[in-house]
Amino acid sequence: MKKITLNTIGTIGLLGAAIASHNASAACSYTVTNNWGSGFTAEIKVTNDTTATVNNWSVSWQESGATVTNLWNATLSGSNPYSAASLSWNGTLAPKASASFGFQANGTAGAPKVNGSLCGATTSSVASSVAPVSSKASSSAIISSSSKSSIAVSSAVISSSVIGSSAPATSSSLKSSSSVASSSIISSVMASSKPASSIAPSSSSVPSSKSSSSASSNNSNNTITIEESQTGYCNTQTVPVETDHAGYLGTGYANPENAISKGLEWKIDAQAAGSATVAIRYANGGTATRIGNLSVNSDADGSYTINQTATGAWTTWQSATATIQLQRGNNSLQLLATTADGLANIDSIKITGPGVSGINCAETPPTPTGPTLAFPGAQGFGRLATGGREGTVVHVTNLNDSGSGSLRDAISQPNRIVVFDVSGVIKLDTRLVFKSNQTIAGQTAPGKGISIYSNGVSFSGASNTIVRYVRFRMGKIGDSEKDTVAIANGHDIIFDNVSLSWGRDGTFDLNEESGSELYNITLQDSIVAQGLQTHSTGGLVNTGGTSIIRSLYIDNNSRNPKARGTLQFVNNVIYNWVTSGYILGDTSGRSDGAMLGNYFITGPETKGGTLDSPGPAYNLYAVDNWYDSNKDGALNGRLLGQGDYGSVTWWTTPSVTYPAVPVLSASAALQFVLNNAGTSHQRDEVDAYVFGELTSYGKKGKTISDETSLGIVNVVGNFPGATAPKDTDRDGMPDTWETQNGFNPSSASDAMLDKDGDGWVNLEEYINSLVP
Repeated sequence: MKKITLNTIGTIGLLGAAIASHNASAACSYTVTNNWGSGFTAEIKVTNDTTATVNNWSVSWQESGATVTNLWNATLSGSNPYSAASLSWNGTLAPKASASFGFQANGTAGAPKVNGSLCGATTSSVASSVAPVSSKASSSAIISSSSKSSIAVSSAVISSSVIGSSAPATSSSLKSSSSVASSSIISSVMASSKPASSIAPSSSSVPSSKSSSSASSNNSNNTITIEESQTGYCNTQTVPVETDHAGYLGTGYANPENAISKGLEWKIDAQAAGSATVAIRYANGGTATRIGNLSVNSDADGSYTINQTATGAWTTWQSATATIQLQRGNNSLQLLATTADGLANIDSIKITGPGVSGINCAETPPTPTGPTLAFPGAQGFGRLATGGREGTVVHVTNLNDSGSGSLRDAISQPNRIVVFDVSGVIKLDTRLVFKSNQTIAGQTAPGKGISIYSNGVSFSGASNTIVRYVRFRMGKIGDSEKDTVAIANGHDIIFDNVSLSWGRDGTFDLNEESGSELYNITLQDSIVAQGLQTHSTGGLVNTGGTSIIRSLYIDNNSRNPKARGTLQFVNNVIYNWVTSGYILGDTSGRSDGAMLGNYFITGPETKGGTLDSPGPAYNLYAVDNWYDSNKDGALNGRLLGQGDYGSVTWWTTPSVTYPAVPVLSASAALQFVLNNAGTSHQRDEVDAYVFGELTSYGKKGKTISDETSLGIVNVVGNFPGATAPKDTDRDGMPDTWETQNGFNPSSASDAMLDKDGDGWVNLEEYINSLVP
């Protein structure tokens, strides 16, 4: 899974500060999520702390110095005091389940008491840790269309939708970042709009049979702390227990080896499936942050980046926290270093969850069942692409445009997993055309990876394809009026951590051709940049179902994107458009959109509308989208209101159903994009260039007509030579990895087997282990 990045402050993790909002006697919380002095946004969370299912909750509260102007995910009534009631899809709360809603207000933020049937005698009011920023709400036109009237409102009911639940919607947990303390994470459960025959449900784990446990038999939350040598502490590697530095708890602390993939494991029993909080107590007396990856049940239930910041001394201890998902029964939590610096000294792990206890290290975690994701963390409409699973492995051994060992030769046949023995730039004389059932594992390339330059590529008809960690850069020397990446037909295709730029028509162009179908597409954690003038566009997205998630659109004249058909647009950043930002259909044909937690930031060239060409044919559900218009070098935008979207048909719940995708706040999404978008395994100079523009927040940015004008070395950056690890049997899995994981480095027959039965073949386990 892609990871939640956690920073720490004092002895309490930042995320922990944001989630400690209620207890058994205080089940309603009020949290200020953003405060700009003259106004703010807040969230109210309602938790069922009874032992029976509750239907149709309602709450009330009174603002001391503010007026509510906008509310989402509940119905509002009253005029200070205000009342809010559940919608049809979030009114039923099982015991310990939660629902939340948000609102915007003008005035001064306070901490009012929240009343209601579930709130008990006292209610907690939690102030956000977000510092106020000076908001300069611009009077600039957001919408370039002349019409802002005739807004239709639908009362659609999405019975499967749950927003703001206390546990993730599926076991394929967040591929997201929460480096901003107050960023609330909203799990939107929304299933696909395609017919049932073409859409499978989100991957989830069926609870395993419960293991033996010393925990209480009820399912209420409890807290345990596991020290070294106690039940649940699983030292599967050479990790000495030391007492050299003071301040530890228990009998000592663990000192993991300073190397990549070295660390600790804990085994936990849970009496019920649900969310749990984890606090890892550590000391880091060095000067640099030590980074670990916390995987839950071998990534099946989440993967989280744990930033162990310098604590000042090896005797100074603090905690990094995470909110994770546990399955009922046995669970494995493994914390491994992601850099050669290794982990910090680890004192203990504290877990609060549904009847948790430590268990014997010989116990095994539950095996996921149900549809297998394309890879851990795959999300959106394309999440179930199978790629080259159970096909054959092919090595790219040179950077030639064609011939034996080339990428063109490797993709010439379907049913392949493509791995790279080389890094560098592949210059294309003609466009590449991919086939069905292929996995393009760019993360296997050594060094800085692979950049494909000088022409575009087509994935038309390439159904069930997975593409990860590859740069596609077309450029002026490519075919005239062609796209960097084009797809006209097909289904179940996912692009993850790709960097796309310099299209001569569109840069990421999905346009369902007449008489064909194009659906189940995902672009996640990626970059769509610098479409070349005079027709500089991010691209058209006209499909039966596409998800664009946590990605950056930057320096495109227009179409960021042009949205038609069905588009789920979640946690993206759009920067320095010229004539138009996001185009709301611009057609009389029906389109459906869900826009959640996006940030629109104007750049030096921005002149046109942010939300362009709306009309009643565009059916829109939009929450927590922000707009920064003043180009002052600081991020200080305002929340977009319903009127900013013009004459769309406005929906208070999704107009169609979408796959479950975790949603960050817009500000947290921006930080995630900065840290993770694009081919971020090792960033090249082209991506570094556009991020330098983005972080100027309005001061830098330009569209281009010729990629050479950027002045970047070798046009696409410098790619020093690098050597791939030894792979004797040529099965795509290096000898050292095979040996460490119990495979035979002299036999290729194990590559397409599934040793642990989790749905991913052994080769996929290797390539998935290379990246977050």
